[in-house]
Amino acid sequence: MFKAGYKPAGNQEPKVIASPKKSLFNQDFIQALENSPNSENATEYVSAAQILKSQTPTWGQMARAFEILDKFMRDQKSAYKNFEDTYIVKSKSGEQWADEGLKKIVGLFQYQNGVKRLGVALEQHTDSTSSDYADDIYEDLKNGKLVIIDQSSGDPELNKSSAKRIMHKIFNGNLKEFTSGNNPPEILVYIEEAHNLLPSGNDLDMTDIWVRTAKEGAKCRIGLVYATQEVSSIQKNILKNTANWFISHLNNTDETKELCKYYDFADFEPSIRRAQDKGFLRIKTLSNLFVIPVQVDKFEI
Repeated sequence: MFKAGYKPAGNQEPKVIASPKKSLFNQDFIQALENSPNSENATEYVSAAQILKSQTPTWGQMARAFEILDKFMRDQKSAYKNFEDTYIVKSKSGEQWADEGLKKIVGLFQYQNGVKRLGVALEQHTDSTSSDYADDIYEDLKNGKLVIIDQSSGDPELNKSSAKRIMHKIFNGNLKEFTSGNNPPEILVYIEEAHNLLPSGNDLDMTDIWVRTAKEGAKCRIGLVYATQEVSSIQKNILKNTANWFISHLNNTDETKELCKYYDFADFEPSIRRAQDKGFLRIKTLSNLFVIPVQVDKFEI
């Protein structure tokens, strides 16, 4: 990540433990690096071993060590194959020294633009925090704080992905409390311009986090309030589980026809399209059996 331009959080320095037998870069591995006389890259391997044995390597040195490590693992004339074979024989599980995850990380260095590909998310990275923003938001909500997430700018897909990630954290956190027999914290989530975040009307994915929240959020003490000018763009299962409605002016029949599917909004369809008075709403709440026309005054202090 350092090679791709990212800065470590809190100015952290890398730590390498190369001496214990059970560490990743154990003594046998260091010896294999230092003893590859048949390879034309033997000098580089020795330099990598020196970095891995250092108590205070820099991130730049570690990036260089991993570049050399990639060569070492692919070099047929290096001592890596003998080390790997011996490691497998000694291993109780018969596993290789490098698992698939490590191979993929090291493998990035064999391509000129491999590490640079990670830099595409550099704009969304910050080194000012070492915690997950979704965790921080959920902790603040649990403590009764107001959290405002400004997504008025930025890439739409990243905003959508970020919002879903936060909602996953809130839902799963409260669900864990509920299934553990505890009282989950009461959390109310407001979504402005909901058609940009909620799944579309023709999306039938019932596992989507927004759909699950609409269907199961009540038992987890999560309320969902969404505002949109495009009712037809909202996934139908979310609309079906909406208990309280505040309808103002809509200017086309596509939207009002969608509304007519719920409660007795069909009786108010002409006025919803015709009346443009500010603050004039048709309200249907969970505690009221009927849709009621209401004129709402502007709130002023």
